[in-house]
Amino acid sequence: MNAKKESGRIALTVRLSAELVLEARRLAPARFRRSDSRLFEQALTLFIIKRKRELFAKSMRRMARDPQAMAENRKIMKEFEMCDNDGLEGL
Repeated sequence: MNAKKESGRIALTVRLSAELVLEARRLAPARFRRSDSRLFEQALTLFIIKRKRELFAKSMRRMARDPQAMAENRKIMKEFEMCDNDGLEGL
């Protein structure tokens, strides 16, 4: 992979399977079909969003198994328990 950085953007040369590229072009929304760069930038953006969500979920699952984190969570919930119905009187 060759990369060249120019004004906040990186020009890349990559080799992808023809099948992958053609399928991506076929499935792309119309606004991304005009430019492979825009299409692949969008695909990478969606990949990054998905991975960040997966990593966040993994972190939350790990924290849910952490006895110290759970004890702290219970302590915080108890401290704010009196606010549970705050502002709901008279509804």
